[in-house]
Amino acid sequence: AGEDTGVLAAAIAAAEEAGVDEETIEEAEGQLRKLRAKEGLEQAASTEDISLISAALAHAEKVGLPRSLSQEASEKLKNLQRLEERRTACAEALAKAMEEGTVDLLDKAIADAEEAGVDGDSVKEAKAKLVVLHDSARRRSDAEDALNRAVSADRLDLLVSALDQAGEAGLGDEVMQQAVARRSILQEREEL
Repeated sequence: AGEDTGVLAAAIAAAEEAGVDEETIEEAEGQLRKLRAKEGLEQAASTEDISLISAALAHAEKVGLPRSLSQEASEKLKNLQRLEERRTACAEALAKAMEEGTVDLLDKAIADAEEAGVDGDSVKEAKAKLVVLHDSARRRSDAEDALNRAVSADRLDLLVSALDQAGEAGLGDEVMQQAVARRSILQEREEL
C-alpha cells in the first residue's frame, strides 16, 4: 500500500510538470489523501492506542474516506474504549475496597482488577493489604480462641494474658466485655 501512495505521488508530480489541468491534479491529490488516510488507519488499527486510532479515524473522515473502509478500526476503537472503561471501573472498585478493608470485598476487587488488566502496582498494593487483613483476622480469631479457653479454664493468669492478646488483636467489645466480667469475678475470688 505504501508503494501505491509513492506511485500516485510521483504520478501527480509528473502530471504537474507536464501541465495537466488543475482539476485533474486536485482530484488525484484527493485520492492520494484518501489512500494515505487508509494506510494511516490500517497502521493505527494494528495498535492498542486509543488516541492514535481516534486521530486516524478523524483524519479518515476529514478526507472523505468511505466509512466501510474505517469500520474495522472503528470497531477496534469501541472495544478498546470498553476495555478501558472496565479497567477504570475495576481500578476504582479496587481503591474503594482498599479503603473499606474487608477481606471478601478486597479479594473480589483484586480478581476483577487482574482480569481487567489494572495497573500491576495497584494490584500489588491491594494484595499486600489483603495479606495484612488475613493476618489481622487470624490474630483476632486466635485471640478469641485463647480468650474462650482462658474463660473456660477459670484461671486468672490465663485470662489476663488472653485479654492482653485480645486487646492487641482488636477483638470486638462484646467478647472482651464477657471476659473482663469473668476476670473481675476471678479477681474477687482470689481476694477472698
